Amino acid sequence: MKISKTYNGFTLVELLTNIVIVSSLSFAMMFVFYEIQQDFDIEENRSEIINYSNRVLDDISNELSGAYQTQTRKISNTTSLQLAYRNTNDITRIWVNSNFGFYKNDTPMDTFLPKDDNNRIKYEIVNFDIDEPAFQVGDIWSFEANNARYASYEMLLEVDLFDKFNNKIETLQFNRVVFSPSKFIYGVTS
Repeated sequence: MKISKTYNGFTLVELLTNIVIVSSLSFAMMFVFYEIQQDFDIEENRSEIINYSNRVLDDISNELSGAYQTQTRKISNTTSLQLAYRNTNDITRIWVNSNFGFYKNDTPMDTFLPKDDNNRIKYEIVNFDIDEPAFQVGDIWSFEANNARYASYEMLLEVDLFDKFNNKIETLQFNRVVFSPSKFIYGVTS
């Protein structure tokens, strides 16, 4: 009588093969999750600066629409804007700085956090301009149209977006054209 022994289980080669396969899948998944986290961080920063930029530009648009006279000055990375209002002695001062964001009368217009918890740059304001709208093809050239154009402002805000390695990803541009009824009525040019 012959007794046969049967073993149920894995051999050492099968076990090592499984470990190698599972390890390579785990490393691949960790890499994918790392890429997803980086993309999520960039999109979060993009969303944050888009919301910030739209809020402050809307606030400046409201101020410009009520002002009859403006003075703009640009020095280095700071742009200052002084707005005067008719029938009041009120003057609003707005300044924009790439490190501190937008301020109105020495008060931040909104929360500006250009760096993350690890002191890495998330975004940076690189340009803020206010000009009269430029002539474009098809514009009306009448006296009234020119007066309306001279009573309007075109704002341009450019913000650089960075990844966590401080590499510039893209430049976001925000444009607004604002009409000032007060400037139109009183005919004051800047």
